[in-house]
Amino acid sequence: MLNQARPAPMGPDVRGNQARWYVPAALFAVLALVAGMPGVVLAAFTATTSSRADVSATPYFFPGSVYRWGIDAAPATTPARYGAASDWTALATGGRHTCGVRSGGSLWCWGLNDEGQLGLGAADGLAHQATRVGSASWRTVVTGREHTCALQTDNSLWCWGSNDSAELGVGDTTDRAAPVQIGTATNWSMVTVGTVDTCAINTSDELWCWGGNGNGQLGQGDYTSRITPAQVPGSWAYAALTWGTTCATRTDGTLWCWGWGGEGQLGQGNTTQYNAPVQVGSANGWVQTATGPAHSCATRTDGTLWCWGRNGNGQLGLGDTTPRQLPEQVGTATTWTSVTAVDENTCGVRTDGSLFCWGLNGDYELGTGDDTMRSSPQQVGMAIWLSVSVSYRGTCGIQSDGSAWCWGTGNPGQLTAAITTPRLTDANRAWSVITAGDNHMCAIGTDGTLWCLGLNDNGQLGLASTLSHPAMTRVGTDGDWLSVSAGGASTCAVRTDGSLWCWGANASGQLGLGDTADRAAPVQVAGTGYRAVTVGANHTCAVRQNDTLLCWGANDQGQLGLGDTTARTTPEVVGPAWLSVSAGTAYTCAIQRATAYLSCWGTGTATTPQPTDTPNTYKALATGYDHTCAIRTSGSLWCWGANTTGQLGVGDTTSRTAPTLVSADPWRRVEVGSQHTCGAREDGSLWCWGAGDNGQLGDGGAGSRVTPGLVAGLTSRKVALGGYATYALG
Repeated sequence: MLNQARPAPMGPDVRGNQARWYVPAALFAVLALVAGMPGVVLAAFTATTSSRADVSATPYFFPGSVYRWGIDAAPATTPARYGAASDWTALATGGRHTCGVRSGGSLWCWGLNDEGQLGLGAADGLAHQATRVGSASWRTVVTGREHTCALQTDNSLWCWGSNDSAELGVGDTTDRAAPVQIGTATNWSMVTVGTVDTCAINTSDELWCWGGNGNGQLGQGDYTSRITPAQVPGSWAYAALTWGTTCATRTDGTLWCWGWGGEGQLGQGNTTQYNAPVQVGSANGWVQTATGPAHSCATRTDGTLWCWGRNGNGQLGLGDTTPRQLPEQVGTATTWTSVTAVDENTCGVRTDGSLFCWGLNGDYELGTGDDTMRSSPQQVGMAIWLSVSVSYRGTCGIQSDGSAWCWGTGNPGQLTAAITTPRLTDANRAWSVITAGDNHMCAIGTDGTLWCLGLNDNGQLGLASTLSHPAMTRVGTDGDWLSVSAGGASTCAVRTDGSLWCWGANASGQLGLGDTADRAAPVQVAGTGYRAVTVGANHTCAVRQNDTLLCWGANDQGQLGLGDTTARTTPEVVGPAWLSVSAGTAYTCAIQRATAYLSCWGTGTATTPQPTDTPNTYKALATGYDHTCAIRTSGSLWCWGANTTGQLGVGDTTSRTAPTLVSADPWRRVEVGSQHTCGAREDGSLWCWGAGDNGQLGDGGAGSRVTPGLVAGLTSRKVALGGYATYALG
């Protein structure tokens, strides 16, 4: 893990390194910092030339500023504005992507595109920023798990994306990466999509459904899928479809539901499944419906809101977690105009434009500023809202001025796409140190103040809470920080007085405090005279001013270098005379002071330091999940280890067990991510290679690279790599 230090009178700058390890993509939020987010300044980045003089002369380059690209996981815990546009008329957030319509009729989609759900003509598997879909004029759009449907202004219906269950209704099960028209009719009035199915109503009040039908959700009296639209008998006004359950209102105001009813979400007083519409009660006056995977809600003409079904996380809004099999009124308000539901939470808008959400909140999807579950409606801010769309782990809405706002953790690329070229993170402060963990980033200003942003579920931001922060937030009030290193969910930093402080996750004792309890604020580690620290996945190492090396934390692979595999919860001496150290996932590498030789240990093969390739001498190194890079004293760059995405930069994807030359040019610094690598040459130019599927190479999202590629227009003194994000100091 990265040991980053700002220059100080106490001694030379110690060039440490940052380790990264792979975490499944589903664990990473995609809510990257976007333009206009509170407390964040993101300037448009214009590349001119890679030379230092030309770039530093442009108004877009701010020396000492933090730039970032790729995906980082800083969830918005309250609504954060998406982009600068103020003319959105429709917005829908799906499984891992979002689409919206603007006032001129243009359709825009962003997020993950593995099934072609963005409608851009190709299923490239990449996360995209908001991109216009064709040139047609659109009226509204809805998003499902991996497919999208929309109505053009001529009332024609178009769908695209995943089609494994015939959810596109085009007569086959072949995916489409661009919009394809459903039939030839131009009389569609509304459309709703589920996970593997779709329904639409036309101006003749006819309801048509197609796609998967394993729960009878198509209302055809059977469980047979349909590859083209099939009519549901009756005269219909509104329909909502999701997760195998359908509810709809007829033109006479009656409410009907069908499909899976295992949680009582069909409102029949039982848990029976129905493959044809069944009326909910006998009353009329029902207007709009919403269905989650196991609960349903609906509004009535008198402005009341009713919910029923599963309620384990309070998603019914009834003040408890008791399930209901029949509709029950939510509170006493008579001003509800719309409701939307998904998974374990629900949101609704009232006549005055106020927005309320309730239910599960572990991913901040309620927008309440915390991750606490709510079993009754909670107002989201004080803005006036026109509409809201909830999805798994994230929510988006349109305010009265036409601006789009999103919040929650989300899935990769859902609420905003990967940033594929450098964006300015904070131009209000000059920075000297930067480090990145899997889901958080910290930096030290030239004034010695320490700031962090990102995920904070283990207290890794050091803010005395576990509330995540999407913007740079100051840690404490001190201004005497010298170096900092961010690990997976832990952080450690050294002050100018030589004291060492750690916080965050501590399940393996990696904080060095003698126990395994997490800390949400900095706590001093025993001992003095520290000058550098490096945090790995679950272990930590530090070097003192007398060059003594100490390590602690997890040791199942011998990564502490103590000759055994026993974990330590307090620092223990590995040996003297070390120049620098870098902690990887389950291994550690260090450079000796006297000889500049490189030694490594851990990963189950060695429990004490072992020379790598003496007598070659090194001046900098970086360890990661399963590959390592180092710079020799000559300035040449060498890498070895896993190479599945070209992260070694040697021109292929073949792994190496010994240091392999990447470039003989003089390099200043190198950093290693989970599956990508970046380095700065002595001329200040920044280069990245390896996995680029989330824009982490900063080259505009061109994909993976097996050799170093220039990050155009940016000179960098220091760089830090997260799991799917890259940060650099300009």
